[in-house]
Amino acid sequence: MTSIDIRSGFLSVGFRNAIATAIVLLCGSVYADETTTTLKEDTPIPCIIDGKYGFCHSDGSTAIAGKYDSVKPFSEGLAAVSGGGLHECGYIDKSGKALPQFHPYFFKCGNFSEGLALVEDDAYKGYIDRTGKIVVPLEYKDIHAFHEGFAGVKNNESATGGYGFVDRTGKVVIPLMYDNGGDFHEGFASVSLDTTIETEIGMMEGKYGFIDKTGKEIVPPKYSSVMPFNEGLARVELGLKYNFVDTKMEGKIVRTIVQVSGKYGFVDTTGRESIPLIYQEADSFEKGLARVKLNDKWGFIDGVGRETIACKYEYAGSFNAGRAFVKSNGKWGAIDKTGKVVIPMKYDDVKDFNEMIATRIDNKWGLIDKSGREIIPPKYDVSNVFADGLVGVMIGNKWGFIDGNGQEVVPLKYDMVEVFVDNRARVMIGNKWGFIDKAGQEIVPLKYDMAEVFVDNRARVIIGNKWGFIDKTGKEVVPLKYDMAESFDNGLARVMIGNKWGFLDKADKEVVPLKYDIVMVFSEEFAAVNIGGKWGYVARDGKLLTSLKYDEAHGFNSGFAEVVHGGNSGYVDHWGHERFYEGKFQVYDLGGPDD
Repeated sequence: MTSIDIRSGFLSVGFRNAIATAIVLLCGSVYADETTTTLKEDTPIPCIIDGKYGFCHSDGSTAIAGKYDSVKPFSEGLAAVSGGGLHECGYIDKSGKALPQFHPYFFKCGNFSEGLALVEDDAYKGYIDRTGKIVVPLEYKDIHAFHEGFAGVKNNESATGGYGFVDRTGKVVIPLMYDNGGDFHEGFASVSLDTTIETEIGMMEGKYGFIDKTGKEIVPPKYSSVMPFNEGLARVELGLKYNFVDTKMEGKIVRTIVQVSGKYGFVDTTGRESIPLIYQEADSFEKGLARVKLNDKWGFIDGVGRETIACKYEYAGSFNAGRAFVKSNGKWGAIDKTGKVVIPMKYDDVKDFNEMIATRIDNKWGLIDKSGREIIPPKYDVSNVFADGLVGVMIGNKWGFIDGNGQEVVPLKYDMVEVFVDNRARVMIGNKWGFIDKAGQEIVPLKYDMAEVFVDNRARVIIGNKWGFIDKTGKEVVPLKYDMAESFDNGLARVMIGNKWGFLDKADKEVVPLKYDIVMVFSEEFAAVNIGGKWGYVARDGKLLTSLKYDEAHGFNSGFAEVVHGGNSGYVDHWGHERFYEGKFQVYDLGGPDD
């Protein structure tokens, strides 16, 4: 039976550093700073098909078969994938065809953005173009995403020196002379020097400034901290220091180091301090205003430093949809960008859900809309988070749900509720759990001693001491017969009967027989298993990769698993070959398990 689970975002598997002698390696995770490309309707979507990563059409049908260990969303017509017959990581087109022009030994492959993709070998990073040509050489220990045509690079692991910028041809356009730096924003990038200077208490402190795209220092590195330019201004700080604070814990004095902020202000694109450094705290400018704190009070200033909203509030939040929540004399309300009060300052607490606002007066919660109009007067004892169009509320220890109009769509009769996810919420009455939909219908009866969240379209449930699984319709697809069961992961779940462990697939087939004293989770298609203190490895179909002879066995990572036998450490590969054993390095043909 084919199962498909469409996931949003990207899917990836992270790995540790590879063994230097290994050449069969898998692709790593997505870089955090990659640009996500909006998908067109005809672009396949990452999904899980029978426990492996593949791609689906928008209607859920299979576009590219599930055979990969990790995939990333399509970007500019290509998707980075690992596994599925690739040596490490590589790229496929929308038909699923692997593109041979890309180097087969990259450890990590990033998404394409504006024709370039970040890649990494065992130690260094660079960029390739869509033809597979290395544009930025893989010679940098760290490399940023491109911003405004430049990418920050660093060629050493030391805290000092080696940071500069390259252009999209790989040319070094700003010499690698700084200790560190940020990305270009509005034509300027932050850079730092003296990151190894020690303060009076031994802490490391940097000095930051700004350069333009010619490398000219418009602001010499002298500030304790800086933020990127936004709307022609950059927040800067001077006088950052660290102090010791002594606290008493369990009868002992514990000394910790805390940051004591200096003073904040703003510099313009000429490097001039156009707004003096007088503020205790300050945010970057956003749509003409910046939030600042002066004399322990919050307010807002404009681009020339005028207090358009006086620093008089005990707290002020950032503006969102034209309003900011503020606190004065212990009461909360909201103001607009002119400083006009748009929600009265009368609430003890507020929770902004965007669609509506939960408010508290005298320990009772109600709802107001964005204009401040009361939807429900404060009458609930508790207001929960707003999710999937509903918010959980409680009166007298009984929970239910209300919608954005204040209608109680789920009666307040439950002892406990959790937020809605995918039109389902876990609920409990009298220590019995089940699931309801947003109409309040019980789609899974409240009969389980525990019903956990859905993972891989299955939820663990228990009655008495027996575990099983249900699907999203509430059907018990795996009978409650196991003494222990863990959630499904890539199509398999660890289960136990009578202290013997094995693995179960979603069709209730015990693919790895329940005969092992210990089983570990699968990594790279193999799981370490133990009987009588001796370890070995099994594949997903239950067949032994190695005999159970090792004193220790760890999970596979980058094609190898560390093992210990007779006091000697070594490695096992995907074919059960002992790669480094009894102090000797043995070379094997990597052709396959039949060698």
